[in-house]
This record gives sequence, C-alpha cells and structure tokens, in this order.
Amino acid sequence: MLVLKFGSVDSSVGGATVTVTLQQPSVRSSTQPCISDPDRWAAGGEDPGGAGHCLIHQLHDITSRHVAERRLQHIAYHDGLTDLANRNCFQERLGVAVEKSRTDRRYGFALIVLDLDRFKIVNDSLGHPAGDELLKEVARRLETCVRPVDLVARLGGDEFAALVDRGAGDRATLQLADRVLADWPVTAEAFRKAAA
Repeated sequence: MLVLKFGSVDSSVGGATVTVTLQQPSVRSSTQPCISDPDRWAAGGEDPGGAGHCLIHQLHDITSRHVAERRLQHIAYHDGLTDLANRNCFQERLGVAVEKSRTDRRYGFALIVLDLDRFKIVNDSLGHPAGDELLKEVARRLETCVRPVDLVARLGGDEFAALVDRGAGDRATLQLADRVLADWPVTAEAFRKAAA
C-alpha cells in the first residue's frame, strides 16, 4: 500500500473510489480519500507525520486474472482434444460470412465438411486413445492444407469442417479441396504402426 500525502483532499472526490486499469503489467489501481483519524486508517496504523488529509493508493497485480480470462475465452471457442475451433466458434464465423455475403455480392465463401467413415471401428478395435490420436492427426493435416484466412473446426465426434474464404476465386477453392483430399488417406496399417 502506498500512502500519498496532500495538504487537502479535493471535496469533489468525496468518498468515491476511482479505479484505473493499466496495461503492461496488468494492475488495478484504486485511490480513496481518507481523514487522518487513526480509527479510519485502512492500514490500521496512524497517520505518518500527522499532516492531516491524505490519499491511500492501492495497486493490485491482476495479470493472473487476465490470463485466466484469456484461457476461458480459448476454452469456450476451441476443441479440447485437437485445439481446433469448436462448433460455437464455427457457427459464429459462419454467421458472419453469411451476413457479409448478403451485404457484399463480391464476397464468397465455401464449406468443406468431412466425416471419418467407420471411425467407430478404430475406437472399438484399437481403443479410445488410438481414436484420439487419429482425430489429432486429422486436425493437424487439415490445418496444413488450408490458408491462414480459412477456419478449420472440429464440429464434434469425427466431424470436421473448413470455412474457406473464396476471395482468391473458385479455382483456388477447388485446389484447396483437392489438397485436403490428397492428404486425407490414412490406411489402417499405417495408423496401427503409428499408434503402436
């Protein structure tokens, strides 16, 4: 706690608390006027120097709170297994894309929706940890196929989707879909070796 001495306290401040949030480092600051009555000192001590009115200035590091808020934001919009965008994030971005395409006729987007056929067999025969590894590998491959402006999401279970900005034209979108399909094959034998 930092005690700042002043000859008088501005009466316009009254008993109000002023809160300021600072960047780098994250600090919450509050300033409160007080009277030098020893019974009213927040620190429990007496007025150092006995000069009368003063201000008590408290600084609190809230970096951990900001980190926790960012972490919760990430959890709310990302899949816990693959760290791809989740269904909520995908639906929000899709809504924005639909609205943008309504207002701007030049804007276009494409959807690529993927589902893993017979994924249940992987889980049943090799176990859920192997199924999780397969989902992570699919997520990794999808991310390497798309451009930074595109969004890849795991919608749930074995369903994935990519929201593709068609700003580069239809040919570029079709080439992207071809890249996804070319990188897609994962044979059972190759997966067994990778999972072992």
